[in-house]
Amino acid sequence: MKSYLFSLFPEKMCYVRIAVEKSLKKKLIDTLYDLKVIHIEETNDKEFLKEAKIEQNLETYSDMLLNLESVLKEIKGMDYEIIAIRKPFSTKPLLSEDKVLNYEKYIDDFEKQLKKLKELKDKYNNLNKIYILAERLRKLGVDNLSIIKENKSGLGFILLSLKDKDKFFENLKNLIKEGIISFTIYRDEEENRDYALIIHKGDEENIIKKLNEFIIKKHNIYDIVDYLLNYGNTTKDILDKVVKERAALVYELKELEEKVQKEYKSRQKELEDLLLSLKHIVNKYTQIDKFKESRSLFYVSGYIPCKDKNKLLKALSKISPNVFIEIKEVKKGEEVPVKIEHTRYVNPFKVFLDIYALPKYRYIDPTVLMFFTFPLFYGFILGDVGYGLVLGIFAYILKTKTPKGSIINNLAKVMLLSSASSIFFGLLFGEFFGFESIFGYEFHPILHRMGEIKELIGISILFGLIHINLGLLLGIYQQIRYKEYKHAVTEKFSWILLQISVGYLIYGYLENLPTYHRYVAYMLLILSIGLIYIGEGLKGIFELPSILSNVLSYARLGAVGLSSIAIAYVINVFVERFVESGSVGGYIAAIVLFLLGHTFNILLGIIGPFLHSLRLHYVEFFTKFYEGGGKEYSPYGILKKR
Repeated sequence: MKSYLFSLFPEKMCYVRIAVEKSLKKKLIDTLYDLKVIHIEETNDKEFLKEAKIEQNLETYSDMLLNLESVLKEIKGMDYEIIAIRKPFSTKPLLSEDKVLNYEKYIDDFEKQLKKLKELKDKYNNLNKIYILAERLRKLGVDNLSIIKENKSGLGFILLSLKDKDKFFENLKNLIKEGIISFTIYRDEEENRDYALIIHKGDEENIIKKLNEFIIKKHNIYDIVDYLLNYGNTTKDILDKVVKERAALVYELKELEEKVQKEYKSRQKELEDLLLSLKHIVNKYTQIDKFKESRSLFYVSGYIPCKDKNKLLKALSKISPNVFIEIKEVKKGEEVPVKIEHTRYVNPFKVFLDIYALPKYRYIDPTVLMFFTFPLFYGFILGDVGYGLVLGIFAYILKTKTPKGSIINNLAKVMLLSSASSIFFGLLFGEFFGFESIFGYEFHPILHRMGEIKELIGISILFGLIHINLGLLLGIYQQIRYKEYKHAVTEKFSWILLQISVGYLIYGYLENLPTYHRYVAYMLLILSIGLIYIGEGLKGIFELPSILSNVLSYARLGAVGLSSIAIAYVINVFVERFVESGSVGGYIAAIVLFLLGHTFNILLGIIGPFLHSLRLHYVEFFTKFYEGGGKEYSPYGILKKR
């Protein structure tokens, strides 16, 4: 396996143009798709302004894909074991295009079965609804629904859901004079709710107004009756009919569901291959508009990793000896797609560039640097063996439960390394959930955070000086690499010289060095400010104090860690006091406080170090050299995540 561990730049790319006779366009498309190396770009060549067309029936394949995905989604809703697509974003199609078309009728038939199954389930649910409504009215004393429907005697019917049955009952008795003839109250034990049916000859709005404080909802009984009359005139007839229809429907549902499940399980591997093949076929032909053609030629241009030149040439030679191909170095300033590749340990840290912005082509890729510095900062802040172990377990579980390559999965891998760093610094600081001993074993810290705060903050600021100047050195290297010598000196080196001159000046005063040392320091200081002015103008002069604030910003590495240990210390003091009480209640309180307190502190300990470490990279480090805005390398033939 090739190692990209120490790669500081995106992979080298080459520009490529390919042209074949139009009769060979299908072969070219298939070859490039299977090869998966060319990032296709729209061409501006005037000779090839016409968009390419392909005879393949894309609409048919797209419909098949949508239908199959719909089928599998429906099956997922039925709680069957769902297929796991094998390497969905890189595997080549498993079935030929002609073979895929043979499944068109099969997918349609499968979809019809699922549609029928859904209709039966909807019908069953509807019958349940009818049964509940009819049963509710029966228990409220309603049998003949036509009486309510016709309302021949001028009666009004009110159906209510109640808050407080007893208070409602008392108030209702006082409303007899309002025209209430009778009322019935029924409790539905399953819903844990009371329902009331009021029959009246009075002002319905007035009745509702006076009872409003006891009502959860007023139901439109006339709509309910209209709905139920489609199934019978009496609640008894409706209930009998629903019971018979449900019994017959349950048998039909079970039979069809078993048939669908059996069909799915017997052809699961087939459906997996079919789904993957359809995704690739649709992906292949939806990008045809990036190809161009003239009367006689079929043309495509784009970018490939330069290391894949021979691979491309070998594949194209199999199409025809008359393939035209041009491969050349990219020009300076050309917008080139960025391919970033590292070892499996470093690759997860690319997630920070995905969140922020990819580097432009030819500019430094800081992924490998973050592989070292992010866990270092994180562990220095958290710095506790116990918290590090908890973080590691949490990160491992998250890694195993999330899709490989997803943002969450990559972050989990980053946190695994950060947990190891936290344990390492926890040993240096002598801390285990804030305690300085465990099971009688006393830690012997190299640096005691609570007792050596000045040293802790000093180390934090030292980290800042190293980190910021590493960024400036990277900026110098980047600009010298592209022969931008003036910018390297005036925009990057000038800030390093400024720090050296200020440090030299302070050291001279503190150590009472001979006067000429101070003159040298002042000359270097003036020179650095002059270079900054040449490179950045007045903006650079106004930002002179920012270098100090940038460095001091790293003091947070120690300060945030101190806040965490302070919280842990307070929790542990109270836990020890509860334990020392010797009572059962004291032991229980100690356990509860320990679990809740440290859980809260761990949550802060996971989020805080992450955000502060990330900020130091984005704000203090990246600004010294990073050029974002790169376009991601997306080779033709790779399925994009949807």
